[in-house]
Amino acid sequence: MKTDSKVFKSMVEWGKSILLALLISFLVLKFILFFAIVPTGSMIPTINEGDRILVWRCLQYFDWENRGLKHGDIVVFDFSDASNGEDDKLLVKRVIGMGGDTISIDNGIVYRNGEKVDEPYVKNKDSFFMDEITVPEGELFVLGDNRANSFDSRYWKSKGFDTTIKMESVVGEVAFFLP
Repeated sequence: MKTDSKVFKSMVEWGKSILLALLISFLVLKFILFFAIVPTGSMIPTINEGDRILVWRCLQYFDWENRGLKHGDIVVFDFSDASNGEDDKLLVKRVIGMGGDTISIDNGIVYRNGEKVDEPYVKNKDSFFMDEITVPEGELFVLGDNRANSFDSRYWKSKGFDTTIKMESVVGEVAFFLP
């Protein structure tokens, strides 16, 4: 009879541990991190179609200037397109310009504040031209690394969207990715 009691206590302790682990996992995935699979090739060669990314979600909870983002960071943001009936459409792009930056593109070469941006991650360039714009405070200008095949800040205005995204739209920063 004593053995049954020990087995039962052991099962209860294991059950508590498993429930605690599940609760912690749920909270981490709900508020701190999330996994996503990249459905397009707009970030090739950095992130390929079908790659899994781990996104650091915490950025959306902070309100400091630029939320700790810097030029070159890869972000996931909400780009919902109500006209297509798509809710919560998440895109992955690289931060090129932040509030106050001037951005222009000449034959595919990106200039920020009048200086050429070093972009060794761009392997598939295009010959795009864009007149200089100033990124509004609290907003970002973003581009895909696969410039020849990326729907990004360069093209949004022609489709009726703002050229930049609001910082509040940023869901998180890509922490790492797995092929």
